[in-house]
Amino acid sequence: ESLGAFMVLGVAGSFLYNHWHQLGMWLLLWLISSAIGVLIALVTHIITLVVVWHSPLHQAVKGAGSSRWILTAMYMVRILSLFMVFAVSSLAISDAVVLVKAQQRYDLWSGATRLGRISLGGGTFSAGGQVDMKTTFARVGSWERDLNRQGKLLIAVANPRSGMSNNKDLTVHGRHRDVLYINDAYLRAQNVTDSRGMRIRAPQDRTGVGIVIPQSYMDESAHITRAIDRDMKSRGQYSDIIPNATPHLDIITATSGQRRFTYTAADISAIPGGYQPESVIQDPIMVVLPNDTPFLSSGDYYGYTTWGSILALDTRQAIADTTMRPQLTRDVLGISPAAEYAAGNLATAHLSLATSILNVLLGLSATLVTTIGLAVVYARRRAQFIFASRINGWGYLTMFTWLFTLDVVLTTLIIMGVSASLWAILGSLTSAGVAASPGIAILRLIIPIAGLLVSVGTVGMLMSAVVWCPKRIIRAPTTQVA
Repeated sequence: ESLGAFMVLGVAGSFLYNHWHQLGMWLLLWLISSAIGVLIALVTHIITLVVVWHSPLHQAVKGAGSSRWILTAMYMVRILSLFMVFAVSSLAISDAVVLVKAQQRYDLWSGATRLGRISLGGGTFSAGGQVDMKTTFARVGSWERDLNRQGKLLIAVANPRSGMSNNKDLTVHGRHRDVLYINDAYLRAQNVTDSRGMRIRAPQDRTGVGIVIPQSYMDESAHITRAIDRDMKSRGQYSDIIPNATPHLDIITATSGQRRFTYTAADISAIPGGYQPESVIQDPIMVVLPNDTPFLSSGDYYGYTTWGSILALDTRQAIADTTMRPQLTRDVLGISPAAEYAAGNLATAHLSLATSILNVLLGLSATLVTTIGLAVVYARRRAQFIFASRINGWGYLTMFTWLFTLDVVLTTLIIMGVSASLWAILGSLTSAGVAASPGIAILRLIIPIAGLLVSVGTVGMLMSAVVWCPKRIIRAPTTQVA
């Protein structure tokens, strides 16, 4: 009955929350979670019955169980609580990495507060109800191409051929390398110089393409040039403004060791295997395009804008430009300061880390509770032995040698395994743009120190609790001990 009442209240709450949207999915999830809860309750009940069934009759009548079973169960719970601390600590480490990346990105965006991110819609619907993306591409591409000609658009597209993935566009010296497509506005915002220290400018020719290659890659410049030439010719074949446009390449040598800001405005993620746009990339091959380039089609403008790789240089001015083109109403949903995404990511990262730290504290509290429970059960089970041993002058280390030795060995092995796993997780989550961060270095230093402190603290808590309980037993009257 209570289960049915709870379900009725849940359905009513779903109506008040979202008017029963996706009610079937919600009910399915509710049934699954309820089934899991019932299964856990049944398993717990069966285990309890087994313990009581194998206990002596006079204990079973009182509802008591074997102390040996209870002691074993308590120790297993203690070990599981240590693994729970490991799980929440892993999440805390991951959130700390995300916070470092978010802070780095926010610092980079502090000098680009006027840039605007353009949010685009899903296309124009035709009379038949189908989305006419070609019309949308043409309209958005024409508008952004005009902005680019006027120098009002910043383009910074990292690995444009790879799409929204972690793949790099080029392989140089046997390793995947980043390619960064930029325009004149990027060169004005960033100090990009060649090997002689001269500032690089965009080509004057509409079909010109500058290829900036770091000195360390110059031995494979022919391979790099062929790859960029093929890409430009493929783009020129379907050009909107110069059909079959042929690129005129200009090779520029730059000093190695350069780190380039990508102006990435997408959300960050520290999940391995997911798309993780980096705010800074090391030594990319840069492809410089003029503002009136024919090698960016309307579809390219639309797609790269949805990535957050094409930004308006002035948010207010871009908004004013859209009001002059009513036909963009369905296409441009809004233009907002791109730096807001970095600030929002930073705030979210702070909140996630605070939540993870709270979870770690709760996990440590659970370990403390299970430790005290284990000490109480152990001391109660061996009450007569403890009383007799103290009368004969035995010390606590002598009485509890087996327990202390077992706990030190198991706890040390668990904490060492946890620390090594956290170290490996931290290494897998870091990237080239974060690896040199002082925050990551501090985290790597904290892991072994924290592991040592947790190990010593956990064993110390058990020893203190085991010592405290026998003192209560020894002070008790002999009749109560028996």
